[in-house]
Amino acid sequence: MFTGNITVEYGNAGFKIEADYFEDLTVGYDEVDSVELVEDFDRGTRVYGFGSSKLLMGTFESDTYGKYTLYAYTKCDYGVVVRSGEKTLIITGKDKVETEKIYEKLNLFCGD
Repeated sequence: MFTGNITVEYGNAGFKIEADYFEDLTVGYDEVDSVELVEDFDRGTRVYGFGSSKLLMGTFESDTYGKYTLYAYTKCDYGVVVRSGEKTLIITGKDKVETEKIYEKLNLFCGD
């Protein structure tokens, strides 16, 4: 309940999210339309996935993002919003600093 981690690994062609207790996800950089750093994002409601006092992962639905995929630490209010066509993915680090690092890396690989 108080364990588990989410890590993001950056490769040549894409990035991979590895998550304890939930399925991993790989996204190609060429699939990404935009990367945005947000504060106090609308998590909405979990439709499918995993939730504990430390982690939230799976398919969520909110007024702001519609149906989207979330890989997040519960205590982090910052998120990296990755859009690919009609799909939205939100990732957080353990805290603001880790989340900003994810944003900077993805923006470097996916930015124009």
